[in-house]
Formats: sequence, C-alpha cells, structure tokens
Amino acid sequence: MNTRLYMLVGIGAGLLAGCGGSGGDANGGLSASQDSNTSPGGTGNTPGSSSLQASPGGFWEGIDSDGGSINLLVTETGRFHLIDSDLSQGSGMLNVSDTNDVNASFQFVTESGSTFADGTTSTICSLAGSLVERQSLIITVNCHNTAGLTREFSATLSSKIVYEGDSSLATIAGNYQGEKFVLDIAGDGMLFSQEAVSGCVINGQAGIIDSAFNAYDVEFVYSNCTGADMAMNGDSFVGIALLDDTVTPQALYLVAIGDTDGDDVSFEGNFVSFVETLARL
Repeated sequence: MNTRLYMLVGIGAGLLAGCGGSGGDANGGLSASQDSNTSPGGTGNTPGSSSLQASPGGFWEGIDSDGGSINLLVTETGRFHLIDSDLSQGSGMLNVSDTNDVNASFQFVTESGSTFADGTTSTICSLAGSLVERQSLIITVNCHNTAGLTREFSATLSSKIVYEGDSSLATIAGNYQGEKFVLDIAGDGMLFSQEAVSGCVINGQAGIIDSAFNAYDVEFVYSNCTGADMAMNGDSFVGIALLDDTVTPQALYLVAIGDTDGDDVSFEGNFVSFVETLARL
C-alpha cells in the first residue's frame, strides 16, 4: 500500500494503512509496561530518577540541517518515534541526564516500498543533544549501516502545545477518515478498519499512557489482505497516536514501527515505518 497522505507539520507523504492489535489489559488499554518496551535497535534504557530532571515528553517539530522536516513524539517516560521528511522512522528510549542532556540509540527504517540512497531499508543511529522541558530539544543524529551508508543531521525542535492536553479512551473514540479507509476506535480503545480495494483488515488496541498528556499507545495487526498486499497478512505494528484538536476537523496522527516477519511485534525481524494522518468524521 503506497497511497500517500500529508503528515504532521511539513512532512510529505504517508503510508496508507489501517489499524488493529494484539489486545490490551482488562481495562481496555495496553499494559503499563508497554511504554517501556525496547523498540528495534533501541537501548531500552529509561530516564533517570532525579527530581531535577526535565521531562522529554512532547510533540516536537523542526527543520533539520539538510532542510527536511523532523517530527518527534516522546512520552513522559522517554519512549519516542522520530520521523523525517521521507517518512523514515526510528523508535527507542530517550535518556535524560540530571543536567538535561539527552541520548538514544535506535534503528532507523524506511516506509514500505522505499529504500535509502544505497538501496537498504535500515540503519543504526545514535542521538545526542540537550533539552529544555516543553520548550526546546536540540539533537544531533548519526547513522550508519553495514553497507556503508552514513548520515548525520542536527535540528532544533520546538514543542507543540497540543501534547499537553488530557487523554482518555472516551476522547479518542470515534471514526477517522484516511484516504481509502475509515478507522473505527471504540469506547474501550479497540481499533478496526478494512481497506476496500485490498480487503486488508486491521484489528488493534489503543491505550492510555498518561491521562495528563495527549499521547496514546497503539498496537495493530493486518489480516485478510489479498492480491499484491497479501504479504502484509500478519504484519504487526506498535506505535503512538496523538489527537490534534487545534485543527478542524480534528486530526489523528498515528506513527508506528512494523515487524513484517509477523512475529507479534517482538522487534526481532524486518521493520517498516508507518505514518498516517486521519481526519475525525
């Protein structure tokens, strides 16, 4: 599925997909441990415990040193998804020191059907920088892979106020229009969609990360795909969603990393970037 949408602020095309997941806890949300899971290539470290330490949480945006847009969604625990203007994406844990320096290690992957300049689809990256809570995040990212690809960029990111709104399953419940599908989010956080052309069914779960902030855990799995999309059956995704109520209609931003080996988001396989914007109906 290579249908493209406009994503976030200044990001170009997005990968068309629907949503569905491997379920959550008895309260209709993902388990609390979900927000500290290790993502592909990530260190799995968590931020320190100093009371003076700034929170990295936010919906961060800016322009990198190559002139492309950068968007970074970070939860209060430091779990992040970093998306560039090509919709390549990295996910991991952003560590914050007592002096508010930040660092992370993660795997950067392309969206389905795309490659980096050398024809590969993944690269290992390190991130370093500094943080001013809810105001600015300065980062430098260095990437390389075994095929010899190298990339370095820096960016100064600012935080969008929309992240600081409350979250609840009642708030996010509703129907959302993508380019070729409608995503239904039920009151218990269950996700469902079916793409008309391919027949792909997406089932999943949204859950609350921290009710004081506007970010949601999401997991979803593809099934029932036919034709050219049959290979997507069993593909599993884990990510973060954010509901932007500052625009009309409201926009649901959904970013995730998918394991195309179909082994239930264990992050021990081949990965793709999923980036989608949907409008509330």
